[in-house]
This record gives sequence, C-alpha cells and structure tokens, in this order.
Amino acid sequence: MALAYAEGLFVLLDMHQDLYSVKFGDGAPAWAALDEGKPHTTGTVWSDAYYVSAAVQTALDHFWANSPAADGVGLQDHYASAWRRVAERFKNEPMVLGFDLMNEPVPGLDAGKVQLALLARLAEQLARRPGGPTLTVEQLAGMEGTPDGRKQITQWLADLELYEGMLEAGIPIMQQFESARRQPFYARVCRAIREVDARHIIFFEPAMSANLGIPTALMPLTDKQGKRDSQQAYAPHGYDIVVDTSSIELTSQERVALIFTRHGEFARRHQLPMLAGEWGAYYLNSKAAEPARFAVKQFDALGCGDTYWDYQPDLANSPLLPSFRRQAPANR
Repeated sequence: MALAYAEGLFVLLDMHQDLYSVKFGDGAPAWAALDEGKPHTTGTVWSDAYYVSAAVQTALDHFWANSPAADGVGLQDHYASAWRRVAERFKNEPMVLGFDLMNEPVPGLDAGKVQLALLARLAEQLARRPGGPTLTVEQLAGMEGTPDGRKQITQWLADLELYEGMLEAGIPIMQQFESARRQPFYARVCRAIREVDARHIIFFEPAMSANLGIPTALMPLTDKQGKRDSQQAYAPHGYDIVVDTSSIELTSQERVALIFTRHGEFARRHQLPMLAGEWGAYYLNSKAAEPARFAVKQFDALGCGDTYWDYQPDLANSPLLPSFRRQAPANR
C-alpha cells in the first residue's frame, strides 16, 4: 500500500482465490478447506482442477453451504468477518479504490456438471454438421486433457455459432448457482463491510464461467430493506479459452468481443459502472500484441476501466506495452 501511495496509485483490495484454498492453489487457509480427505487431481491447465478434483469441489461445496469450521462458526461467516476487519482497517484510506468481494467464484460439484454439459452440447453440435466428427463426451474430455486435443477443440470453437451454442448448455446450472448461493453470500459480506465502511466502492464479480461468456444471473447489491447500495461496481473478468495455454495464436476476436459485450450489457441493464477486473494473462508473449490491442478497443467502446493480468517487473519492457494504451475519454 505504501509503495502504491508513493506512486499516486489507487489500490483495489481483492480477496483472491484460485482453486479455493492454499491447500490446492491460493486463497482460504487450510483449516477452511473441508475436503473430507478426498483426492486432489490436477489437469493440463491449473484451472482444470475445478472440474476434476474431488477435494476442490468438496471444499467449495462446504463453503457455499456455510458449513461450520472446527470452531463451529460457518465458513462464510468467517469470511464476512475477515472482510469486516479489512474494511475497518482501511475505511479512512483515500487511496483505496474499494473492495473486490471474491476473485472468480466457482461452484463445487456443479463445476463438473457444467463442463459435462458444455462438452455434451459441443458433441451434439459437431455431429449435426456435414462431415463433422462423431464424438462422445468422454472422448472430448480426453481431448481436453492433452495439448493437441485442446488445440483441436479451440479450432472448432473459432466458429462463434458453435461457441455460443455450447455456452448455452451451461447457463441453467450457473445461473441457479448464482441466484441460490452467490447472491445471498454477497449480501452477507456486503452487510459486514457496510457495518464499518459506507464510503468505499464494493466491486462484485460474476462466476468464473462468465469469463468465457456465460451470462450472469446476479443482481445489484442491496441492504436488508432492499435499498440498492450507492457505492458498488461490476467487476467481471474476461479470458479467451486459450488462456494459460501455448495456443495464443488461436485467440478469437469474435469470442473476446462476445465476452465483453455480454459484460457491458449487464452493466448497462443494471446501470452499474464497470471495471474489467482481469483480462489478458498474456504475460510477456509478443504474439499477444494484436489480441491485447483488440481487447483494449472493447474497453474503449464500452467506456469501462480495466486492469491487466498480470503485473511483473519486466512488463515495462514488454512488446505488449503499446497495446495497453487507452484512448483519452471524450468530454461528456
């Protein structure tokens, strides 16, 4: 915080998690990962564990159920208390932009169901096409587990009609999760923060599936009386399906445009300011200069803020740096 202040930078405090806990990736302390001793399985890409690891899925399901920790207090109640403490500590800090409630929330067992639904829809669509391959869900899942197989699936999904059709299969599962689990969770955490801090912006993210273009079912944050919080913003992330793979050359501008168009539609519909809280993950790959430029054009068109993932010392000398430059906003 002090280093950022010295450079005149605002700070967005993000309760970050990847695979829920430090036990599997980063995030919640190990005592909060109630995995029932189930096995932890990884995949080709780190995020595959959301769909294949029984330990990660079980721990997440316990969190979304607010299961009690060893001290008898619910996991979400612990989480809300932690946020309350953070908000209390920084409530008078003018350089704190706000609080991002949770990074890329994901359901537990339902994450695996979503993946199977997407693969089943993809198999169905491919089989209907003239000369298209006839594949089972199991075969597609096997392809997902190898670099060459994943590359082939990515090439098929360059067809936006095929991609949108596949995403539709995951909408019912994810929107049920967001309505039944996520919305009440956000309300609980928001209330805890507002007990001590009424001035900072609360940023809320849709589920990780929205990163790929599945529409969110979330609603703006309100208090117990249903009054809308006046200091809130929508902070979705957006990544093409090539993220964290070696296939950056297969990035699709159509897929990226679809993702951020849907985010923008949500923000406009609910009259919310929007910050694209994460995008890119191109690291220092020079092949990503054009995809990065295209993404920035989406943000300019939407009139939203953005933060690139990730920040590292060599970024200042990266060939990508010119791609990150934004147009100056027009006077309104």
